[in-house]
Amino acid sequence: MSGATPTAQTLVAQPFAMWDRTNGVWETGQLDLYGQPAPYSETWPTSGWMHNRSAYRRPLSALLTPVVF
Repeated sequence: MSGATPTAQTLVAQPFAMWDRTNGVWETGQLDLYGQPAPYSETWPTSGWMHNRSAYRRPLSALLTPVVF
């Protein structure tokens, strides 16, 4: 094993929805069948934050671990 110290990775939050002022709807980053941004239609998270017309989920307080059966 090398003597290198592991570096911490910086996680960049990605918005799950963006506000479209023109259409007055929350949209996802995915496109619909017509190539237009798809409207956000899931249940809104119970916590998170908004910044510059974008909505973000609250980051997890712990890392997820895989389940091995």
